[in-house]
Amino acid sequence: MRLIFIFLFLSVGCSFNNGSIENGRRNLNEFVELSETHSYFLSDIPKWAHVVESASCSKSSLRYINIEKLMNSFSFKYEMALQFQLLFNSEYDKIKKETGIKYLPIKNEEELFFSIINKVQAGFLPLKKPDFDTIHLVWIDPYKSSPKKIEKLLNGKEMEKAPPALVSLCLNQNEMIAFQDKINFSDAHLMNLSSDLFSVFHPNGHPASYFHLHIDHFLKNKNLVLFIPKGATLPAEFKGKFKIKYY
Repeated sequence: MRLIFIFLFLSVGCSFNNGSIENGRRNLNEFVELSETHSYFLSDIPKWAHVVESASCSKSSLRYINIEKLMNSFSFKYEMALQFQLLFNSEYDKIKKETGIKYLPIKNEEELFFSIINKVQAGFLPLKKPDFDTIHLVWIDPYKSSPKKIEKLLNGKEMEKAPPALVSLCLNQNEMIAFQDKINFSDAHLMNLSSDLFSVFHPNGHPASYFHLHIDHFLKNKNLVLFIPKGATLPAEFKGKFKIKYY
């Protein structure tokens, strides 16, 4: 069922994709006035598809990007394309909360799109890779409602060996920043690998049949150690080469 949905998600998204299935549809007039950027977005996914079975949660609605088209059009590498998707969604989310609107008008969405393109091309990326050979990735979803265990790990001796980065399949970038404010751990440079970094595209830009993140391609030339809770199963969405430790 999910493979069929992903196929439709990709095929519809590459042709006609500004409609929303969740809670009704956009204004019909908007379909007539498609912008030049509409083909860079995949179709909006239905609410049931926001469920992340491997993390037992529902993620917030996101605007998913056609990573392959973005990479080809702007010569973006995999990391840059995903950072674009993250930054676009982060800014889009802030605008919606500030204005109370559900959808950004197409003209404003287009302006935001090119604004983020300019930022990424200029090197203003929201996530900066720590200047260390090793990075400790901490999957937080199983404990996001009881952050004390995450605090204990982050403040423990294990994290003195390498800088930590939080990973979540459930929380977007803005939600992860809010989560950081709830935990007793101070690090202004703490990296968040949030749900808006996951996509249905491989590092070479080719479409995949599932949401995932190739962590070792996103964090190239790093020794990666992924910390997951004891008894938890490694989510299939985490792809790449990394060492696993349990906490």
